[in-house]
Amino acid sequence: MKLSDLKCRKAVANNAPIKLTDGAGLYLHVYPNGRKFWRLAYRYGGKQRTINFGPYPHITLLKARKEREVVKDLLREGKDPTAERRAVAAAEEARQESTFGAFADLYLKRLTLAGRSEATITKARWIVKDLAMNLKDQQAGDITPRDVLQVLRAVEAKGNRETANRMRGVLSAVFRLAVIEGAAEGDPTVALKGALLPAQTRHRPAITEPKAFGGLLRAIDGYEGLQTVKLALQILTLTFPRPGELRLAEWSEVDIEGRLWTIPATRAKMRREHRIPLSGQAASKFKELHEISGKRTLCFPSPRSGDKPLSDNALNAALRTMGIDGNTHVAHGFRSSASSMLNEHSTYAPDVIERALAHGEPDKIRRAYNRADYWAERERMMQWWADYLDKLKRPPAAETTEKSEPVLQELLFEGEELPERRYRH
Repeated sequence: MKLSDLKCRKAVANNAPIKLTDGAGLYLHVYPNGRKFWRLAYRYGGKQRTINFGPYPHITLLKARKEREVVKDLLREGKDPTAERRAVAAAEEARQESTFGAFADLYLKRLTLAGRSEATITKARWIVKDLAMNLKDQQAGDITPRDVLQVLRAVEAKGNRETANRMRGVLSAVFRLAVIEGAAEGDPTVALKGALLPAQTRHRPAITEPKAFGGLLRAIDGYEGLQTVKLALQILTLTFPRPGELRLAEWSEVDIEGRLWTIPATRAKMRREHRIPLSGQAASKFKELHEISGKRTLCFPSPRSGDKPLSDNALNAALRTMGIDGNTHVAHGFRSSASSMLNEHSTYAPDVIERALAHGEPDKIRRAYNRADYWAERERMMQWWADYLDKLKRPPAAETTEKSEPVLQELLFEGEELPERRYRH
């Protein structure tokens, strides 16, 4: 008697498995633990064999019957259904291994093995997994320049020119892996050179005028939020690393007594170790911070989880709380502030300042020969900078009265006469 869905659903095996037959070799195998599987008994090459269709009710009665007809057709053609299923599964596995998504996973794995920063890997993952999701299941060798252009144009249309251009470079790296592995004949992004609008250069907002920067420093000193965030901003002003390098700082990198902070190459944007000499003021802030987080790995742990760093937005959110909007100054802007004021108001040479900012030499030939670290000059410069900031944040004379003025509209600090230039390059 043929089965019904009701009978399949109500079937129960007590002490031993039972078989409910539907005819032509198809039966439902019911186990005491309640699990049920569709199986088909057939003969091929003079031998009795069994093929598994899958669990019920995931595989419905109707679908099991259709699978039975497929097997019967193969037998009539003289083919072994089991061997055919294995061949199909192997072909699908091979197909999955040559998709764009598979090579994107390989690309991300290689970034990790190469020791690239977590920020770099996260951005790359966002590009290949989210922005390029429409390419994921396509065979890498079948993707055309037109397919890639549609994905890039979708990003560009939202006004994200820089992301679209960066995305083209990341996708190119994925396709080159496919070419190396023999899954594609070429990189379709090569044909798209010049197809995208050029990225618009955008400078991060930064306060570079001394009197206004002094007001910013006073606002930070008066911040009443999380103490680690306040110290992060204070250390950021004194040492001006990239915000990500600061947030991910570990105590193993900081030598308070030796007045040295070493950012490892794995976390530095330029992929080379960057040493920052600490002024007395910076060392003092790190010492204060050590009282709070010194027993942890991270210098600036998240208040929600000590094993994770402060969030990307923590520093900028604190600035917003102080009334400093994103069009005036952002966390990354402290680098521009330092660069501008050191170049304009100090006696230190541009090369010393650039090395302190961990900037790469744009001239390839000069970069190959100029490997100077300028360490002694940088130590003196960082102390000069810290002392200069102390002077900038002294309240202007107008504040000795009860008159209240906006933080960023205070009197310009008149510094002392600068000494003769100590270093020229």
